[in-house]
Amino acid sequence: MAKQKTYHPLPFYFYISILWLVSRLPFRAQMQLGTMIGWLSYYLIKKRRQTTYRNIEACFPELDRAAQRQLVKKSYYSMGKSLLETATGLMSPVERWLPRFTIAHREILDDAIATGRPVIILSGHFGSLDLFGCFLQSLTPFAVIQRAHDNPRLDKLISQSRARFGRQPIDRKAMREMIKVLRKEQMPLWIGPDQDLGRQASVFAPFFGVETATVTSFAKLAQLSKAIVVPMSCHRTANGYIGRACSPIEFGDDERHNAALYNQWLEQEIRRAPEQYLWQHRRFKTRPDPTENFYR
Repeated sequence: MAKQKTYHPLPFYFYISILWLVSRLPFRAQMQLGTMIGWLSYYLIKKRRQTTYRNIEACFPELDRAAQRQLVKKSYYSMGKSLLETATGLMSPVERWLPRFTIAHREILDDAIATGRPVIILSGHFGSLDLFGCFLQSLTPFAVIQRAHDNPRLDKLISQSRARFGRQPIDRKAMREMIKVLRKEQMPLWIGPDQDLGRQASVFAPFFGVETATVTSFAKLAQLSKAIVVPMSCHRTANGYIGRACSPIEFGDDERHNAALYNQWLEQEIRRAPEQYLWQHRRFKTRPDPTENFYR
């Protein structure tokens, strides 16, 4: 049995105190500080930097090496900003940020909810995710799926904060609870399935031209609950944030086709601001050929 890692409370509370303070900074000060944090991270965290370079190289082969390098650096600047945005979403009164938010094509989400059918909000790991969730809950309560964090104190903080969206977060493996939320509680459910969860949970479908392990449970959930699936993205702008509700996606019985539909939409939204996506994740770790080492 693997030994459980021990997390000491003092470093946790120290870092959380720092984040609590910076979450109170004005918007432009946060953006400047976030850029500095991203710049430091680029040079200090070599392993993640190598992963990011490999992802960008694979997904944007049309860019020359200089342009790829610039995109990697911008993605780190965005990641630094995302850290402070997440802190703001978790620990700061977000009312002061609401004027900076807007949703394009909001009527798509409103119309889906008005039908009385279950609604799944399908998204991805865009940088401003938690902060955008705070804004979205001011329009409609919703539930969110999340993976439990290894640090129990951080997991508790995140869960308590996200419970403000409408209810306690749901574990990503709790399918019955998801269906209960959608059908009995009649609450929209947010899902961001763009993570590599391994071969057994996935099928391979194109993502930026790369065959990518893509989970299938979100399409199964939509079919079981008879939900309307509304894809939504969020991006940072010069003065705030814009969310975008897109046309509902209809899923069928072909798992690879379902995965391809999702990846196609996600790629389209990422291309609006490529640097704002989570490229530091080992998205292509699981390969069709088990012997291939994508991140060699």
